[in-house]
Amino acid sequence: MRWAGNALGRPDEHRGEPSNGREESWSEGLEASLMAKIGRGDPEAFRRVVERYQRLVLNLCYRFTGDCEASRDIAQEIFLKVYGSASSYRPYAPLASWIYRVAVNHCLNHVRDRGRNGLLTESLGSGRPGGSRDPTRSVHSAPPASPEEEVSRKEAAALVREAVLKLPARQRMAVVLQRYHGMRYVEIARAMDCSVGAVESLLVRATDTLRQSLSHLLTTDEGGSS
Repeated sequence: MRWAGNALGRPDEHRGEPSNGREESWSEGLEASLMAKIGRGDPEAFRRVVERYQRLVLNLCYRFTGDCEASRDIAQEIFLKVYGSASSYRPYAPLASWIYRVAVNHCLNHVRDRGRNGLLTESLGSGRPGGSRDPTRSVHSAPPASPEEEVSRKEAAALVREAVLKLPARQRMAVVLQRYHGMRYVEIARAMDCSVGAVESLLVRATDTLRQSLSHLLTTDEGGSS
């Protein structure tokens, strides 16, 4: 099978929504048909699925690992899993939900196989391979700021990213799915194959840890606003 996703782009500033430049409407019937064709080895059907969902998968991998280049490799592995298990897909839920579950499971296994948290700490902050900036940051996310404010904001954003990446893997994944992919608890539970109560517990513990890790930022903000 020739890999249809060699041209996977870089993660961008968008959340985890499917990407399709033609804004094509995909019905459940079309999704089921494409997956059935992929199960029979149809490269064109696979190309269409990769094209539509590559941004979703890339952004999930990037937010979870913190490494732009590694996220592309992991995303390719995920789409190969999608290809290999396409025949097992059943249209009981949107295809995006099924792909999220495959992607989340693969990311968590990737961390387990690396040991510890699977952190790629060399990519934190501005030191990404190849000198690339954070490709998920929106250039339209805030009004113009003074140079001092911009530096301060970038430093704070880097500290938040680093704190999130230091969370235990399942807590980190729950935060990524909620914060960057806009998922509700029930959707996170479905993607992570756990109960809603487990998701709530993961997010509570993650929030407590982040609050402690970033307490100096909160203190600074409070001091600056007084």
